[in-house]
Amino acid sequence: MFIIGELINGMYNNIGRAIKEHDRAVIQKCALDQINAGADCLDVNCGPASKQPISDLPWLVEVIQEVTNKPLSLDSSKPQVIEAGLKVAKNKMVINSVTADPEKLEVLLPLAKKYNTKLIGLTISAKGIPQNKDQRLELAATIVAHCADAGFPVEDLYLDPIVLPVNVAQAQMKDILESIHEFKIISDPSPKTIVGHRELRRVIWSTVYS
Repeated sequence: MFIIGELINGMYNNIGRAIKEHDRAVIQKCALDQINAGADCLDVNCGPASKQPISDLPWLVEVIQEVTNKPLSLDSSKPQVIEAGLKVAKNKMVINSVTADPEKLEVLLPLAKKYNTKLIGLTISAKGIPQNKDQRLELAATIVAHCADAGFPVEDLYLDPIVLPVNVAQAQMKDILESIHEFKIISDPSPKTIVGHRELRRVIWSTVYS
């Protein structure tokens, strides 16, 4: 199991304020607290607090790298922001994330290949969230096929089946488990899987690779 801590995100008040004020101590404490709690990798997202993410994300990467050599998962909807972070990276990175939409795969796959990163692929598209196992598998196959065409190593791909909140989708778990099983046989070598979840008592977002 490989756990990604997701607290370095500008959506949280303390992190958003630290980004605006360039407060290194707050960012570094958050990074170390997550690592000490068991995180193997740290997600880094400027969030809505940043007005200049193309400079703020590299700053966050450099500040975190001062206190740890753990891999970082760079999270942004803008490829140019992700690349700005990758340019200052010293260790193995993860791009978080790409959907099954061809226009997005055609941008982020070359970026992942250029910087030798891992890549999280979401089984979701512009058409919406998949409603069953077959739809998840179809979207997963689309992502894997694009990886093969681009020469990106499938073993560095992590597929996310998209788990919805239990209070709105209580019947989903059978489909999710079957999807994860079928992701493993979709290609050889097979992609890895990743599942996002929230530990409510700690209000900590984390992501688990399996």
